Amino acid sequence: MELNQTLSQHGELEVLIEYINGKKERRYIPNTILRTAKNAHAKSITNQIGTEFEFFVDRMLFGTNGTTGDNTPRFVEDFRNGLFGPVLLVKPIISSVNTDAQNQAIFTAVVVFDEGNGNVLNEMALQMRNNDLYSMVTFGGITKTSSMQLVFNWKISII
Repeated sequence: MELNQTLSQHGELEVLIEYINGKKERRYIPNTILRTAKNAHAKSITNQIGTEFEFFVDRMLFGTNGTTGDNTPRFVEDFRNGLFGPVLLVKPIISSVNTDAQNQAIFTAVVVFDEGNGNVLNEMALQMRNNDLYSMVTFGGITKTSSMQLVFNWKISII
């Protein structure tokens, strides 16, 4: 890497919709890495972490206010540190490093068949242990019913 190049992060949300009848559908949605994530990196590498390390992602938030009245996804500014509306679901995540691309972290959460039914999920965020958001996404929405479960694989690549 040349001296004038900088590291950057890119993220993508993969959504696997698994229907109770066995049908499967995949969607891919880009996300916004927030300033709070970049600040956490700077604090981590300068050892300004305080008495307890809290700059790691440990949950995924889901909400229903990620679109405007005409169903257009709201624009996520990188300075945001909260969903556009109240949090509907908070899910623990499974964290891993992609064994084929060691510069990529994967955060997985599952909204099972009996969760969130009757709601249109259209905004999500990765939240760190210190309660700051790491990354956020808005999208057209998925109307959650009891006939589907949703598997979210949020991939963050550092390049």
